[in-house]
Amino acid sequence: MTLRAIILGLVSAVAIACGGYLCGLLAIGKIPVGHFPVFLFGLLFVALVAGNPLLHLIRPSWRLSGRELALVLGMSLVACSLPSDGLMRYWTQSLLMPRVLAGKDVGLKNTRVLDYVPHVLLVDAVEKDPAAVRWLEGADAKDRPISLAQVPWDVWRGPAIAWGGMTILLAMMVICVALSVHRQWAYSERLRYPIAEFADTILTDRPGRALGSVFGNPLFWVPFLLLTLMRVMHGAQQYTQRVPNFSLGLDLSGFQNVLPTLLKTPGGEHLTHLSIIPAVVAITFFLGSDIGLSLGLLNVISVAILYTLMQSGVSLGGDANAGGLLQWQNFGAFLGYGLLIAYVGRRYYYLVVRSAVGWRHSEVPAYAAWACRLGLLAAGALIVVFIRLGLAWPLAILTLVIIVLLFIVMARINAECGIFFYSPLWRLPGVMVGLFGLTAIGPSSLVLIGLISLVLIADPFECLIPYVTNALKIGDGQGIKPARSGASMAGAYVLALVAVIVVALWADYNFGSGMGGETPVVKGAFVNAQKVIKELNLTGHLAQSELLTPWQRVTSMRPDGQFLTAVALGAVALLVLGQMRLKFPWWPLHPVILLGLGVSQLQLLSASCLLGWMIKTGIMRFGGGATYQKTKIIMIGVIAGELVGATVWLVTNWILYGATGMSWVWYVLIRPY
Repeated sequence: MTLRAIILGLVSAVAIACGGYLCGLLAIGKIPVGHFPVFLFGLLFVALVAGNPLLHLIRPSWRLSGRELALVLGMSLVACSLPSDGLMRYWTQSLLMPRVLAGKDVGLKNTRVLDYVPHVLLVDAVEKDPAAVRWLEGADAKDRPISLAQVPWDVWRGPAIAWGGMTILLAMMVICVALSVHRQWAYSERLRYPIAEFADTILTDRPGRALGSVFGNPLFWVPFLLLTLMRVMHGAQQYTQRVPNFSLGLDLSGFQNVLPTLLKTPGGEHLTHLSIIPAVVAITFFLGSDIGLSLGLLNVISVAILYTLMQSGVSLGGDANAGGLLQWQNFGAFLGYGLLIAYVGRRYYYLVVRSAVGWRHSEVPAYAAWACRLGLLAAGALIVVFIRLGLAWPLAILTLVIIVLLFIVMARINAECGIFFYSPLWRLPGVMVGLFGLTAIGPSSLVLIGLISLVLIADPFECLIPYVTNALKIGDGQGIKPARSGASMAGAYVLALVAVIVVALWADYNFGSGMGGETPVVKGAFVNAQKVIKELNLTGHLAQSELLTPWQRVTSMRPDGQFLTAVALGAVALLVLGQMRLKFPWWPLHPVILLGLGVSQLQLLSASCLLGWMIKTGIMRFGGGATYQKTKIIMIGVIAGELVGATVWLVTNWILYGATGMSWVWYVLIRPY
């Protein structure tokens, strides 16, 4: 690792975190969208084909090596988990709005639910800084702009330190988990890591040459130029009708009259309007055939199952925080996938834990043992914090176990299946309520669990760990030791977190966060606590519920019957599919198909995945392995063209905003033609 690479990585991480938050706040584009950030990889491409050749021309030693750029990329990737739909999405609102709503919302006022929240976790600006409430909701713009010094830091200091400390502990634990499983996933199981493979391919150097090896291949440049042009033209259509309109999708809307009820099922619209996204087609090309086929058939199977349930009178309604059939089935699939991951790598994981506690084994690298030690310490510290805040110790432990399960599966489906655009249907509060019942948990625990889910997890759509696992794999490909990658990412994350909190508060006071639009999300963290307070007040058992000992909360569990059924079905079905895949090489389906049941993001991508699988299958059957390897370069060009074309319009939108003060259109990779 060179000093200039570390400095560039730190600067890039801070710029992405702070710039990404500002772009999202001003609605002029999102820097990270999902776990394949368009702008970051587009910028990497520009650095490789323009920046590096220029540096090489001035002085060859100034050129950034693939190893240096991989380090910068890894440090930048972890920062992508902070702005946009990541950690900071609800951060300001979560800390301020509950006490504001407590004076306005009848339900919160009558149940006095915020009396159960430790004072240090929420900002009390209603009394100490009333102007903050008006400013952050977008009023009183006449008093702006304000400087950093004018932000009322005293009001925010306590909650920011409390939540910031928990966030850092969770992030350190996540990075350690990724380091602990890295060797098993990357080398023993040989997962595909399609995003990392793309990055590694374009980063590979040619000794003494200004451009990397892939850029000397014409098979790369033809699809790259074609896809860049297509993306630029598609973006231009948002501005003017003079650009010819084109579509890569297939319109089958004529079938709507034939099967109207079926097509009204969630995901049914993607059966009649098949959207093709070339980058998704290309990523699927790198996956195992069973994974590609499963993702390709996912929407058809999902619609068929949901339609059958609806016709049978089964309600598919529900809420992520409160739970429901689909939400709990999705959690069951996560649980099954977690068990499958543990089963496949059981020997290595056992050796890692054994090495961490003192009995070092030769198969476990030193970095994995140390990562496991540090991860266990971070996890233990988090559990202690949860308990000190008021969670009973069984609930505190289970809360962290479920969070780890969520992150492990999110990382796995990204590394194994290339899924970069996905958010689970379930949330932590809904699972805890389904498992324990309202009374056994009690209002104070439900409030804390709701806040932990809202602030620390936010939306897993852009959670930290898939960025980390990809960064480790990219660094491996360029010769960076995992321990160094992990340390650099940890440092970049902490610096970017501190910077984005400061910038976010300053920006919210200057531009208004518009947090009123997030009120339902913030209130959702307290909906379960309100229910239990109302129920226990009616029966006169509220005080008794609060006095339950930690063990009594376990013994008084009353799991929801539908919760147990849905979780069991999801977990057992996934384990059966997983075992079939492990035992029979001919088995055509991957268990990831159950994680996508009713998930709109994967239903949108399904047609593109099916096309990618068909292309790969055809090439392997008629061209063989040599043709497949050559075609990989074409697919790398397709992905790069999509990234650069989307980046062009993202930057164009920023320029237009700076010139006109208006946001026109922001562009993302996932947007179909």
